[in-house]
Amino acid sequence: MCGIWAVFGSSGDIFTHCKAAFKIAHRGPDAFRLESIYRFPSCCLGFHRLAILDAQHGMQPMRVSQYPHVWLIYNGEIYNHANLQQEFDFHYATKCDGESIIHLYAQGGIEFAAKHLDGVFAFCLLDTTNKKVYLGRDTFGVKPLFRILKEDGFLSACSEVKGLGDNPTATVEQFLPGHVETYDLDSIGRATFVERTRFHKIGDAPAYKTVVNPTDKDIKASIRTLFEAAVKKRMMADRRIGCLLSGGLDSSLTAATLVTLAKEQNLPYPVQTFSIGMKDSTDLVAARKVAKHLKTEHHEIVFKPEEGIAAIESVIYHLESYDITTVRSSVGLYLLSKYIKQKTDTTVILSGEGSDEIAQGYIYFHKAPSVEDGNEESSRLCKDLYMYDVLRSDRSTSAWGLEIRVPFLDHQFSSYYISLEPEMKAPKYGIEKYLLRSAFDKTGLLPAEILWRPKEDFSDGVSSQTRSWYEVIQDFVDEQIDDTELEESSHRFPHNPPRSKEALYYRRVFEKFYTGQGHLLPYYWMPKWSTSSDPSARTLKHYKLEVFELQEEFDFHYATKCDGKSIRHLYARGRIDFAARHLEGVFVFCLLDTTSKNVYLGRDTFRDKPLFRILMGNVCFIRLLQGQSQFGYGSPDDFECDIMDYKQVTLEDDITVGEFIDSTKLQKLRFYLALKKKTDISLDSESDDSLPNIRSPKRARYASALFYQDPEVLLGPTDRPSNMDETVNLQHDIYVLLEEYSAEPFSTRQNQDNLTTASRPETAIEERIIHVRRVNCMADLMDAFLEDKAFHKSSRLSAR
Repeated sequence: MCGIWAVFGSSGDIFTHCKAAFKIAHRGPDAFRLESIYRFPSCCLGFHRLAILDAQHGMQPMRVSQYPHVWLIYNGEIYNHANLQQEFDFHYATKCDGESIIHLYAQGGIEFAAKHLDGVFAFCLLDTTNKKVYLGRDTFGVKPLFRILKEDGFLSACSEVKGLGDNPTATVEQFLPGHVETYDLDSIGRATFVERTRFHKIGDAPAYKTVVNPTDKDIKASIRTLFEAAVKKRMMADRRIGCLLSGGLDSSLTAATLVTLAKEQNLPYPVQTFSIGMKDSTDLVAARKVAKHLKTEHHEIVFKPEEGIAAIESVIYHLESYDITTVRSSVGLYLLSKYIKQKTDTTVILSGEGSDEIAQGYIYFHKAPSVEDGNEESSRLCKDLYMYDVLRSDRSTSAWGLEIRVPFLDHQFSSYYISLEPEMKAPKYGIEKYLLRSAFDKTGLLPAEILWRPKEDFSDGVSSQTRSWYEVIQDFVDEQIDDTELEESSHRFPHNPPRSKEALYYRRVFEKFYTGQGHLLPYYWMPKWSTSSDPSARTLKHYKLEVFELQEEFDFHYATKCDGKSIRHLYARGRIDFAARHLEGVFVFCLLDTTSKNVYLGRDTFRDKPLFRILMGNVCFIRLLQGQSQFGYGSPDDFECDIMDYKQVTLEDDITVGEFIDSTKLQKLRFYLALKKKTDISLDSESDDSLPNIRSPKRARYASALFYQDPEVLLGPTDRPSNMDETVNLQHDIYVLLEEYSAEPFSTRQNQDNLTTASRPETAIEERIIHVRRVNCMADLMDAFLEDKAFHKSSRLSAR
C-alpha cells in the first residue's frame, strides 16, 4: 500500500502544489520522496512508500540505467514479475516487483505492458524522450487513482482525492479500472489528452502466461486450485502477513487457505487473524470458532458504540465517500486496522472482498427474476466494485499504513468463475454462493457451520444482539439532523439527494472535506429486486419464510396466515426433504405424522435457530444426526432429515413422549421425557404455556431438559451459579438446565418463565439437582452430559 502523486503543467511555482502530497502520507509511512523532472520544471512526481519488497532498492520515482528516460511511480503488487523476467529475459536492477512495468513498456508499449501484468496497480509513467505521460489502473480498480485535467494543460494524479489539493473549480474524476490513458507533453510540460484504451475487461481470460490452469473435467476442483493459487500469489512479501476474519464464508476460506499454505512454506511466524464487533456480535462468535479450528493467533477487538460514533467523521475523510452502507461497514474495519497497526507487527492482510460480486453472494440474488438477470447484476456489481467494497477495504486499511490483498479478485480466479454458466453461479436451495461453498465442502478446510453460514452485511455482523450498530447510528443522527433540514436537503444536494437523516449526516461531513465533489459517488448502493429503503441485508425477506410465494406456486389452501403452515402443506405434497428444501428462511420444526407413526425434526441450513436433541438411556427421542450429515450441518445435497418410528421408543416398558413447546416469544424450545418405573406415568398439560402435570406413585421420577440462551431465564437472577463466568457470551452460548425430582404427585400449574425452587410447592420436592453447562454445539452438549458423572449417578440417566 503506497501513495502516488504527480503534477504536470503547473503554471506557477511547482512546490506550491507539493503540500497536497503530504495529505496521503498515511498510505506510505516508511519513506517519502518528491522529485522534479529535469527539462520539465512544471512537472513533479511524489511517492509515499510502504516497503513490502526490497526495502533497500525499491524507492520511487523508479528509474533503471537501461531506460533512464522512463520515470515510474506506482502503487500495487505485480505477482508475475519473476515469470515475466524469465519469459522476456529481462535484466532487473532491483528485486522490486514494479520494475517489470518499465521493462514491459520498453518491450512493447504501455498497452502491452498493462496486459501482461498479473496483479493490482495504479501507475503513472513518464517518458521524457517521447514526451508522453501514461496513467493506468488494474482491472477491478483495487488500487485507487484520481485525476484532474484542466483546459490550460494542468494535469494532476493521485491515489486519493485529498492529495489533489484545493481545486473547488476543478472536476476530480475517478480513473476507470482496466484502462490506460495517454497524454502528450509540450516543451514546458503542459499535458494534452490523447486517448483512453481498455487493456482488459472483467471476465476476460488473462493475456499473460499462467502457471496454474483449470481443468474442464472438474469445475469444483478448478475453483479450489485457482483460489489456492490466488492466495499463494498474495503471500509475496518481506513483511508479516495476517488475515481479516469475520467468520463468514469469504474471510474464512481466505484465512484457512492462508494457514494451510503458511504451514507448507514454513513461515517463521504464526498467522495472525483479526476480528471486530460490538459485544456479543455474530462475527466475533463465528470468527472465534474459525480461529480455534485453524489454530491461528487470533485477535478479537470489541468496540463500544461511542467509539464507533466518534470514528465516523475520520472514516468519511479517509473513504472520500458518503455511501450509507460503505460508511457503516467501514467503521469496524477502520478501528480494526488501527489496532493492527498499533498493537501488532502484521503489515500485509488478506481479506475476502469481491466474492459477493463474483459469486452472487448478496441475499437479494435470491430475488433475481431469472438466472440471466442475476448474472447481469453480478457483472454490474463487478464493474462498479471500485466505488464501494474495494474502496472501503483500501481506504480503511491504508488510513493506518496497512496493505490489504484480495484473492477473490485475482485475474485468473475471477475470470474463470465469471465464465461459468449462469445457472451454476445462481443461488440454489435457498443458499447464495452455493457453488463456491460446495466446492470446499467435505475438504475439511472449514467447519460445515461456517462454510454454510449465511451472508451478512459487515455492519450487521459487527452488531450487538441487544442494540445493533444500525440502531446506534440512528439514535446519533437523530440528534444531529432535524426534520426540516432533511426536508430541504434535496434542494441543497440535487445529486443523490439524502432520503434519511443518516444519509444527510454523511453527506454533510463529506462536503466539509470535499466540497462540490459529490459526483464521485454515482448512486447509493442498494439491493436490487427489493422494496427495502435500507441497504442492510437484515431488511430483506430472505430472513423470513416465503409462505405466500409457496402458496401461489403450489396452489396451497391455507387456513391461517401463519407462515409455518407451509411446512405441513409441503410435507403433504412430497416428503420431508421436499418440504425442507422448499423453505426459504430460518426455522426449526418437529413434525409428527400419526398415520405413518414417524417423527421428523428439521433445522435451517445455517443453524440460525437453536435446536438440540438428547439421547437418554436406551431411548432415542429424536435422532438428528446420521453419520456426518445433518440438516443444517451440511450442504442440501447431503440432506437427511432423520426419522424415528414411534414403535421403537421404548425403555423396558412403555414410554410416553411429551409434546414440543415452541414459544417464539421467549425463543426457547422445551421437551419432556417421562420414564416409567414399575408403574404407568401419564403426561397432560392444561395449555401450551404450562408445565405438564405429573400424576404418578410416590417414587416416580421426572426428568426435564430446557435449552435457552440466557441462564438467568432458566435459573432466575438469584440462582445464578457463583462460579459462572460473568463475561460469557449470553446471547450466543447455549446453557442447559437439568432438573430431577423424586416427588409426591403434584398438579399445581407452574409458571413457564420461572423455574426457581421458590415457585414450586415445597411438599412436591424431595430433592432438586441443577446442572448448568455452557455449550457451543451439539458435540459440546453431549460431552457435558458424559462428563457429569455425579448427575448420571443421581438421576439414573445416561447420555450418548
